[in-house]
Amino acid sequence: MADIKTAIKLDPQDGNLRQHFETIKKEKADKQKKQKAGLAQFFAQGVYNDKEAAKVVKNFDKLPDFK
Repeated sequence: MADIKTAIKLDPQDGNLRQHFETIKKEKADKQKKQKAGLAQFFAQGVYNDKEAAKVVKNFDKLPDFK
């Protein structure tokens, strides 16, 4: 993108450079739009999809023997 801008500054009358610049700008905007939609879907589903941890329950009829 920077190279195209520099080339346009050097030759402002070249229509091919301007057309190429507009193409790159459109592709960049499309990519950002897809990225934004992907992130929106990611966060809509839940970032980590947390599941409840398994609970360990120990039931003793009596206290354990300690020596």
